Amino acid sequence: MNENKLLLCAAAVAIALHGAWADTIFFKDGSSLDGKVLQPNPNVYVLQLEKGRMYFQASRVDHWEKNEKKGRYNAFLVNPHQTAHEEARQEKTGLTGEQIDAMYRMMEPLSSSDPNEVKRAQEALLAKNDSVDVFKFLKAAMIDMSDKYLPATLEVMVKLNPKATERILVKRATDPFTPNRTKALELIGKTDAAKHVGTLARGMLDPNARVQTTAARALAQSGDKGCTPALLQGLKSGDMRVRKASEEALQSLWGDNRAHTPAAWDQLWRKEQSNVHGVVTVASLKPLVSKEAVDHGHQHDE
Repeated sequence: MNENKLLLCAAAVAIALHGAWADTIFFKDGSSLDGKVLQPNPNVYVLQLEKGRMYFQASRVDHWEKNEKKGRYNAFLVNPHQTAHEEARQEKTGLTGEQIDAMYRMMEPLSSSDPNEVKRAQEALLAKNDSVDVFKFLKAAMIDMSDKYLPATLEVMVKLNPKATERILVKRATDPFTPNRTKALELIGKTDAAKHVGTLARGMLDPNARVQTTAARALAQSGDKGCTPALLQGLKSGDMRVRKASEEALQSLWGDNRAHTPAAWDQLWRKEQSNVHGVVTVASLKPLVSKEAVDHGHQHDE
């Protein structure tokens, strides 16, 4: 993580630094952050904050020390090369330092568990777009954004610029953090599902049932009958939610009264598949992310 990225990451969650946390972690680039420092394994340091955690590779950490310091909103300003960082941040976002700080404060509720708070923050960001380029700011800020902020941020970005967000959504569809992957598939389904049937079909093989359910619903929105084999696979799931979403997707694609049981859907597909173009081959699909990747410490904000 270079210095600019570290600053964006720090600022994105800096609103969580005002609690009574002790310890300071010092990075090799000269920057530092306050919080409760943990090291669960030799390869990673964890900075425990009031509203979440930040993870850093051990190779980027110089040292850390226990103290009585408390984090504060503008903790990232302690970097000794702040002038250069300020210039880079302003060039990247097109905003002044004061505007950037105000934007991060506006983003604070995006990590809330209260959907009303999230909605109000999203509406405030959308309204702010009348005076500043909010999409440009969010695109820069999300590089190392805490995972708790990303799903709500992606929703705002889609509303501001769906075409420019498309590539970001496809990339986030392979995110090891399950809420990010889920939100990416959901938004792909709402924006241009027909263009990304392959990605959505891979979601049907996901190790997480919530992702599979979202993928099935998005496939229904694609209108592409070629994804039927992936949905037939969903009918065999051990999770009732996945089976239900797959059934509903098949009904949407083929008509409500075409079949009612997995066997009936299989029979219908054997009859109709020769008339369908671009058929998904389930055997050739790879999951968006492996179970090992999901389990390898990437669920730190969940």
